[in-house]
Amino acid sequence: MILPAGELHLPESILAYDQSLSIDYGRQDDKIYPAGRGVGKSLKQLFQEKGVPPWLRASWPLLGDEKGVLWVPGICFDQRWQKKEDSVGSWQPFGLSEQPFFVSLQYHLDPS
Repeated sequence: MILPAGELHLPESILAYDQSLSIDYGRQDDKIYPAGRGVGKSLKQLFQEKGVPPWLRASWPLLGDEKGVLWVPGICFDQRWQKKEDSVGSWQPFGLSEQPFFVSLQYHLDPS
């Protein structure tokens, strides 16, 4: 899926999710409970941990449902996400040339 700031690749399990999903941007104060970590983190903290430059954060897509952020592409899924067998996706921000300027950021719930 091509978005104004980059290319988003959604996992099949997200596409089959049985609730209404939306894409939002710039909600760095929202909290997410990354799967497997047990504690909540603000999106700003997650972006800092992963080294996402501040100027990219406002245009980073956030996939959510009525309860909040469900997936931060390339970073993590919320612990509410249960479909672990197909939970890979990626976000490739565009550079000035409108081509992805970093290698695809991917996250898998079971990195082993």
